[in-house]
Amino acid sequence: MKARLILLFALLGLTHLPAREWRSAAGGRTLEGDFLRLTGDQVQLKPTKGQALTVGLALLSAEDQTFAKTAQAALEAAAKMGPQMLEVVQPLTGGLLCRLGVKMSSGSILYTGTQFLLITDQANAPIPGTKVKDQPLYPAGDRKYHTSQGGATPLRAFATSAELAAEDTLLVAAGTRLADVMEPVVEVVEATSIGFAIGEDGLVLVDSALLEGATAISVDTGNDQAPGTVVARDPELGVSVLSCKGVLLPARLAPRKPVELGQPIYALSLGLTSTRRSVADPAITKGIISKLSGPGGKELYFQHDAAVDTESLGGVVLSEKGDVLGVMIPRTRIKGAPRSGAEAPSTSSLGTCVRTEALVTFLKTVPKVSATRAANESSLQASGDAIKKAAIIVRITKETRREVTAPPPRQQHRNPTTPRCRRLEPEQGRHTPQREVPVFQRPLPMHRDGRQGLQSLRWLGASTIVSDDDSGVEARARRLLSL
Repeated sequence: MKARLILLFALLGLTHLPAREWRSAAGGRTLEGDFLRLTGDQVQLKPTKGQALTVGLALLSAEDQTFAKTAQAALEAAAKMGPQMLEVVQPLTGGLLCRLGVKMSSGSILYTGTQFLLITDQANAPIPGTKVKDQPLYPAGDRKYHTSQGGATPLRAFATSAELAAEDTLLVAAGTRLADVMEPVVEVVEATSIGFAIGEDGLVLVDSALLEGATAISVDTGNDQAPGTVVARDPELGVSVLSCKGVLLPARLAPRKPVELGQPIYALSLGLTSTRRSVADPAITKGIISKLSGPGGKELYFQHDAAVDTESLGGVVLSEKGDVLGVMIPRTRIKGAPRSGAEAPSTSSLGTCVRTEALVTFLKTVPKVSATRAANESSLQASGDAIKKAAIIVRITKETRREVTAPPPRQQHRNPTTPRCRRLEPEQGRHTPQREVPVFQRPLPMHRDGRQGLQSLRWLGASTIVSDDDSGVEARARRLLSL
């Protein structure tokens, strides 16, 4: 946590814009440098090369004079406020939504203060929950924060440098940059796959692709679900090792003999039961090893031609004597995803396996892994039962953020009981479409006494407006208007 604080402080405090190009009032000369301060009518700049120098404010272009005055105002305001403590809430378009930290009498810091927009030019936004101490905040005007639910609230804006604050303030004032800040739409995706226990102390082998972008990892230990953390990864094999709290029954993956091209094999594919809470009985199909492959001439993978159930979430390939020859690359099931395109499982993708010889070499570098031993079972059925017991359900949650570039449109509310209205044109004796005007909430009282009806119409300010909902009203209105 301390390292995260120091790293983020370095990112927020040391990042700055490229050197500004300052122009003379006549427009004939330019100078690249950073703004330092404005004292009276003198601007102090730090050129990209050389020592700091002082330039008369009147010698600069009107645009640069405005920039210097705005940057100096931000400098003075930041000095008056002093360094602040803040916590990152979430990244937004153009900055970070943060909240101020409040120091309690006990000495602890409570991050429940006012929320604000922190404008920063760093490329990678820190993760939500990251805390920063002693951060100068340079005021950059006001914004309007639009939430995903449609509400809008005022939001103060600050920057990590005086130059950044001045640039953003002037861009918003000129209309080049919007003063509206949109909350991104966060879509939560859940995915499920099957890994294999490789150590009694909660070590699980999973496909690395499953974990990409995961915000939460849950491992089903049989009686409970435990959070998982990545402790090892092999980019070349595309597999990772998770660690969780729980006692697992590890598999034994080391083969007694290396695989051979054309060797008869049995593909054991695993899926979930209808409740999706436990591993279903494996499906076993027969085939042969059809291809050996791998990057740089390394035969790390092999393919087989055994038919594999497309509902499978993973599995292994066994020899005729029950040796584990390879681990099928698990297919991730994404909740709500279409069963077509890149996410749709296929027999060919499930037919690609990581050779267990390569896996064992990687797993020997991971502490407390016991799966590097050969299987004790000597039959296909016994090996299949042992693999099922070692199969572990792994669930992950991913959050995808979709940026919103414009405020949501305002909702136009209309009482459904209000009749549609149109304006009568007496000169032409016909109706022309007109915008909907709510004239009255109840049917207009029309009496046999024409004068009373005329007074009612005129009292409502609708002597030339009639309702679409009652054709009789139109005829009576014509008679009333002729009185």
